[in-house]
Amino acid sequence: MSYTVVSWHTPDYAGAAAKLERSLDALNIPHVAYECDRLGNWYDTVCHWKPRIVQRALAEYPDSDIVYTDSDSVFHSTPLLFEAWDSAYDIGVHYLRDIELLGGTQYYSNTPKVRKLVDALLSRMDARHLTSQMALVELLRECENVNVYRLPPEYCFIFDISRVYYPTVKPIVEHFQHSRQARLR
Repeated sequence: MSYTVVSWHTPDYAGAAAKLERSLDALNIPHVAYECDRLGNWYDTVCHWKPRIVQRALAEYPDSDIVYTDSDSVFHSTPLLFEAWDSAYDIGVHYLRDIELLGGTQYYSNTPKVRKLVDALLSRMDARHLTSQMALVELLRECENVNVYRLPPEYCFIFDISRVYYPTVKPIVEHFQHSRQARLR
């Protein structure tokens, strides 16, 4: 199955989203970006849109797996891992230092099981006011039938933090943490 890269952004992230789009175009990677309304503060906006965009993309692109990436990321080279995704895995996420799940790049196989997982993620977030990362960590611990692939650091490389822990890694998908400034607004 092929994959489509999806992201979302508010109007104030349009510049970062344009950089992502140019990087994907240069590599001929199929992609779609959704522009979404800002919902008050940073937390409410991010918690509302990110998992809903994944859910929407899984429905709109039924013949394609979904790679979610934050709009402030860029693809430096072809993600060969995604090109040859092992269908035995349901989801791919990166754990910084094998401890903290990072939400910047995630691979979702477009299957009924994964669509149910995303529905459960949204339900849990809404019921308990959790971030998508926190809710996903809980669900992945509880769901023994979900096969998780641990993405290597080059697929979810934070421009400064990852460089400290993985100084020799050459990023494939690099994240620039635009939200650090946005949270201050």
